[in-house]
Amino acid sequence: MKTTKNNKKKKSHIPFRLNFLFFTVFLLFAMLILRLGYLQIVKGEEFETEVQRTETTLATGTVPRGEIYDSQHRKLVGNEALQAITYTRGRSVSSEDMAKIALNLAKYIEMPNVTEFEQESGFDLSKRDLKDFWIALDEKK
Repeated sequence: MKTTKNNKKKKSHIPFRLNFLFFTVFLLFAMLILRLGYLQIVKGEEFETEVQRTETTLATGTVPRGEIYDSQHRKLVGNEALQAITYTRGRSVSSEDMAKIALNLAKYIEMPNVTEFEQESGFDLSKRDLKDFWIALDEKK
C-alpha cells in the first residue's frame, strides 16, 4: 500500500510541472504579443517618421583615386573629381512620381544619352527603359 501512495505522489508532480511550464510559455508569448502590439500600434507612426527622416542621405566628398607615375616622375594616369547624383526610389514613390522627378531634373542636368534606336551597342537607355518611362507618363494610353 505504501508503494502505490509513492507512485501517486510522483505522478502528481509531473503534470503540475508540465502545467507550470505551459503557463510560463503562455505568459511569455502573451508578453511578446502585447509588446509587439504596443510597438506597432502606439509607436508605429513615430518609427515610420524616423524611417522617412533617415531615408534621404546626402553624401558629399571627393573620391581619391591612385595616380600612376613613370620612372621619370611624369604622371601617366591622374584623376579628376566629378559630381555624381544617385536617386534611390522610396517605398511610397510611384512610377508616375519618378517620371515627374526625372522630367524636373532634366531641366537642370544636361547629359548626353544614346538610345538603343540610335546605335547597336554602347547605349545608355534601353528600349525597356524608354517603354517604362512612356508607360509611367501615359498610363491611360
